[in-house]
Amino acid sequence: MLRGVANGDGEGLNAQLMKTSSTMSKRKTARYRISNVSLFVNGLIFILYAALVPTYVRAVHWLITLAAALFIAALPAIHDSLRSLKSAVERVLAILFGLGMVAIILADVLFALSLLNALSRDMTYAIGNALLLLYVLTVAVAALKGIFRRWLGYLSLLAGITGFSTYPLTPATLLPKFALLLLGAWSLALGFNLPKAKKRVRRTSPRRS
Repeated sequence: MLRGVANGDGEGLNAQLMKTSSTMSKRKTARYRISNVSLFVNGLIFILYAALVPTYVRAVHWLITLAAALFIAALPAIHDSLRSLKSAVERVLAILFGLGMVAIILADVLFALSLLNALSRDMTYAIGNALLLLYVLTVAVAALKGIFRRWLGYLSLLAGITGFSTYPLTPATLLPKFALLLLGAWSLALGFNLPKAKKRVRRTSPRRS
């Protein structure tokens, strides 16, 4: 009798664990899909923005505000895919990157409402752009260690180094056209590579007994 009760409790616990695991798996899948879409859209935004820089108008600039919001949406899955690095630096950079994108969005909104001057907005963009490029280089390290395809690592290095090397040559609110094109290609490539990283995370995640 007691054994039957114990078996019944065990089966109920296993069913609950399976249900919880299934729910977590669905949430992770949804998170990765959101990141994929966000990164693909961002890639197109950067490429389009680079093409429109010579005829820069205020309406076009809001594309970058949208890109910052999409990076925030993509960040959880990107960070999840980099867990195997087991790096405190990556975690700190992920947090700073997210805060940098939030700061850019707030700066744009406050500037549009005339609550922030141009200098403060430019300084916010300079910091936000630097944090973006640092995180691009973090992805480069992850790719070269096998988390993503190796060619993404080389593309990430090229995009990050190009962005930093041309930094003093352009206004703080703008990266040069070539750097924007590379960031667009990087965002598209990262979105393409996330499914591979998701499978790797699933294989390396410890299983509950």
